[in-house]
Amino acid sequence: TPDCYFAEKNPDNDDFAMLLEDLRGFRIGDQVAGCSADDARAIVRVLAKFHASGWDPDPGLNLPSHNNPAQRDGMVAGFQMGWPVIMEQFGDLVPEAALIAEKRMPEVTPALLEEMCTPPVAVVHADVRLDNVFFDDNTGEIFFVDWQSVCTSAPEQDLAYFVTQSVSPDLVPHQELLDLYYSSLTAEGIDYSREQFERRYMVSALYLLDYAVVIAGTLDMGNERGIKLARTLLGGCMSSLDAMNAWELLK
Repeated sequence: TPDCYFAEKNPDNDDFAMLLEDLRGFRIGDQVAGCSADDARAIVRVLAKFHASGWDPDPGLNLPSHNNPAQRDGMVAGFQMGWPVIMEQFGDLVPEAALIAEKRMPEVTPALLEEMCTPPVAVVHADVRLDNVFFDDNTGEIFFVDWQSVCTSAPEQDLAYFVTQSVSPDLVPHQELLDLYYSSLTAEGIDYSREQFERRYMVSALYLLDYAVVIAGTLDMGNERGIKLARTLLGGCMSSLDAMNAWELLK
C-alpha cells in the first residue's frame, strides 16, 4: 500500500528479509539525461548523512567488505576483457594519459581496494548513480534503490561513483560537490582528515574506472540508450580522472 513498508522472512533462510516501499509518482533519475545542479547537491548532502549514520559500522552487522576476492578478481578480469572493446568503440573518449591504464589497472586494482577498505570505513551503497535515485519533489526527500551491493568501504566510493560518472563538471564544479560533502559529513560529528578524504576520493575514482570499463565494454551496442549510457559514464570517468591527474597513481 502507498507510504507503507512491507517486510517478509524467507522461510528457507532466517537471515533474509525483503523491504519494499511504494515510490509511485516519484521522479526517477536518468544517468543519460543527467540532473540539475540542485539535484546533484541534494544527493551529495544525503550521501554525507547516510555515511555518517553508518560510520565505523558494528562488526555484528556482518556486512561484507568491498575488498573481497570475488570483487577484486571480477574487476581485474572484467577490465582486461572490456578494455579492447573500449578502445575499439569509444577510443575518442580515452585521453592519451589514460593509455597507461591498459597494463597498470589490473596490477593496481588490488592495492586500490586495500586502501579504500582500510578503516575508517562506512556502510556504502556501492551503486550510487542517477538510475538508482528517486526524488520526491513535494518533500525534497531522496531515495536510493538497488541495495544488492551494500557493503563496507571508503565512503568516497559512493561519492566518486556519483560525481565522476553521473554529474558533468559543466553542470556544477566537482570540487564544489567535494567541499559540500566534506562539510556535510563533518557537520554530522565525524572527525575525518581532509587530506585523507581528498586522497581516498582520488583512489576511489580511479578504482571506479574498472566499473566504467566493465559496464561500457559489455553493454548492448545495438541499444541506443546503452551506447549513450556507455559514453556518459565512461566519458565522465575519463575526463574526471584526467582533471585530477589520477593517472599518476598508475605510475
